[in-house]
Amino acid sequence: MIGLMKRDVIISRAPFLSALFLIPFAYITSLPPIYVSVGLIIPVIVISILFLDYRANMNRFTISLPINNKLIVPSRYISLLLLWIVVVLYQYIVGQIYGSLSSLPRYIYNWKDVMTVISLGILLKALLIPIYYLFKSFVIACSISVFVYFWVLFGSFFPLTDVLGMDDYILFNDIDQGFVPLVEKYIPFQPFIVLGLVSIVLYFLSMKISTTFFLRKEH
Repeated sequence: MIGLMKRDVIISRAPFLSALFLIPFAYITSLPPIYVSVGLIIPVIVISILFLDYRANMNRFTISLPINNKLIVPSRYISLLLLWIVVVLYQYIVGQIYGSLSSLPRYIYNWKDVMTVISLGILLKALLIPIYYLFKSFVIACSISVFVYFWVLFGSFFPLTDVLGMDDYILFNDIDQGFVPLVEKYIPFQPFIVLGLVSIVLYFLSMKISTTFFLRKEH
């Protein structure tokens, strides 16, 4: 499994390096940090890794190796989880540095934001990844995942504007400040622990579903 995870880290190098550049650029240009990470970086990393698999027929090669085929998908899930945690922690560090150097108002993460962003990213990946293992055609899978992604993205505007009191206006640069209050509103008891546990459980179920799809598919 470690070898498979190393493979995922290598093939995700380009989108990961792009994320390392995009995050400080987003703070400088006042782009909403949560929408940059959850709304932009996650789809780019997931789609790019799975596209490289599809283009190189990587799954056909991987199952021919003397390894347990049941470990192929879990290794991918673990790799994506670790990459995501690194991205969020990097975004937190960049935000703290920028906040200490600049007097301009920016939304800087605290521990609640970090927990929320990590959990939201896990949930989004749990929703998107099985689509690519269900369909043999990458184009169909990508089209469906893009539709689901935009449905989730635009669907989040309404509860966020409601919790922020933006009844007659929407400030896009400030809208991601509503994620933490929204979590606290709908999960009154230990909201961030509960959100984290729920996201991990759903991520695990997503991994099991994707593994089933992978093993049943002809490669």
